[in-house]
Amino acid sequence: MSGHNVNVCDIGDDVKEVLKKFRFQKHSTNSALILKVNREKQALEVDEELENIELEELQDILPSHQPRFIVYR
Repeated sequence: MSGHNVNVCDIGDDVKEVLKKFRFQKHSTNSALILKVNREKQALEVDEELENIELEELQDILPSHQPRFIVYR
């Protein structure tokens, strides 16, 4: 292995900021951050921010035919 990094998609500063805020905010209920890849821009973007949601509910609202990345706490 040569150790080269391969960029699949870009993660913009705006997405990094949303992730940082989500990670460090005080959650009294379960929250989720749903991210998706914009294929045209080859960039990760925020799809939805949800509060007070259980895993079962989250599974029901996610599209089965479109990949999503979930941050849940």
